[in-house]
Amino acid sequence: MKTSIKSLAAIITLATTMGVASAASIEAVPGLNTAQPFYAPEVFIQQDSVPVIDLRNVPADEQGEIIMQQAGDKIELFIKNARRKFEVIGLDEVELAKKLKTTFENSKALNPSYIETIEAIAEQVNIDVIQLFALSQTDYAIVQSAKKSNKSEVDVKNGGCTTMAFTDTGVVGQTTDLASLDGGTGIILKKDDSIIAMTGFTGAGQTLGKNVGVVLNYIGHDTEGVALDSDMATDMSALVDAVAKTENVAEALKLVETHRTIVGMNLTIADKFGDAASVEMGKDGLLIKRGEQGVAHTNHSLREGGEEAMRAKLGVTMAREQTIASAFTFWRQEVAETFLKHTPEKNVDAMKYILSQKPIAQTAAYGSDFITINTNVLDTKKGCMNLAPGVSEWNDYTQVCFDK
Repeated sequence: MKTSIKSLAAIITLATTMGVASAASIEAVPGLNTAQPFYAPEVFIQQDSVPVIDLRNVPADEQGEIIMQQAGDKIELFIKNARRKFEVIGLDEVELAKKLKTTFENSKALNPSYIETIEAIAEQVNIDVIQLFALSQTDYAIVQSAKKSNKSEVDVKNGGCTTMAFTDTGVVGQTTDLASLDGGTGIILKKDDSIIAMTGFTGAGQTLGKNVGVVLNYIGHDTEGVALDSDMATDMSALVDAVAKTENVAEALKLVETHRTIVGMNLTIADKFGDAASVEMGKDGLLIKRGEQGVAHTNHSLREGGEEAMRAKLGVTMAREQTIASAFTFWRQEVAETFLKHTPEKNVDAMKYILSQKPIAQTAAYGSDFITINTNVLDTKKGCMNLAPGVSEWNDYTQVCFDK
């Protein structure tokens, strides 16, 4: 029986992703205690290590086989969980694939090497490539499901990642915060011109290029991206990888003038020359932010009135309830900005520290399985990605560099 939107509301959490599986929370994964104390969580590790797959000098048509040999279990788990979400949402992946044809073609035109990798994976798992592409767009699917319903009946939890970048040092990082079903599928692809963090077969929203590092977060109340048939419509993963391949922040910002995501998103970008910026891509166009020390972004728009709009959307008025219902977005923004204002150091260790602290590091609490499934710090000057597959206090970092 198809799940109604009203009954679905209690089990859906909106989160960031970039084509990353959205956080459609069907149920907490086994072993995760969602009733634990906020400040004293039980250690929870979904993934012990992250496979690093070296695709340098590997022809595109051979990449799928190599990926499946080294991380096939992660790909299969991602597909399984994505299909389960589609089932609960009541969405047909084949029908969505038809609607995504223009978005797919735009993405391939912008970033053929990224899409060719997805095509190679699709061949290995014997799924039509646009259908596989559709399975990576569950964030879009959830947004559309919520829009169809009576907003007063829908209890949507607006969650998502925290992103930060330092000026001068070229360090940029984020916590990837999603439903627990999205965890345990982390992979790193090391290619000739980019190092890509993946969740299963799709990008996790963090990519390091030779000059530029990019991370991404969802904008909770400004969910509208461009139309699927727009000339600008682009897959989040393909766009993030393309932005990372630009020469500097200025060129990256120029790129997003003509290529946008189909769900409202923010990119936080740094380059090895010391520049840093965040850019919101929402229904009101672009909003670019810079700061003397750096930039930070959580899950409400930084436009004038953005916080008020987010608070109004939450549907609760008490401060404590708003803090919890918003997945701590206002609190996280204030903590990140305070750190930027006062930190005496702006290096990789400083970024690792702030991303390990509550409320930025997310653990299950208050009945929600919305958690940090990876912590990633990009060092554009050294050309290194540092990825921990979960809360960094519990998970070791894997470092992948261009010159190693």
